[in-house]
Amino acid sequence: MGRGGQEVLKDFGKPKEFKEKVQILNGRYGVYLKCGKTNVSLAKDTDLEKITIDEAVTLLEEKLKDKKGSILKKRKISNKKTNRKTKS
Repeated sequence: MGRGGQEVLKDFGKPKEFKEKVQILNGRYGVYLKCGKTNVSLAKDTDLEKITIDEAVTLLEEKLKDKKGSILKKRKISNKKTNRKTKS
């Protein structure tokens, strides 16, 4: 296996909610779920034969919620830093 040796283990196609197709790949650091540029790591004990498209979509949606949440958290922290009062 050379560079970029991701092997497609399962292809779910393109669900209605997503623009890209959903796939399970075996990459350099283990098995993961991919949709477009979004990747979700799967546990080592995950049974790939039993995972459904619904479970895959749920995992991807949770990952996308986390991304939005982390952006909001960063903004709140930066606002707190700029609103510090100076001692007189």
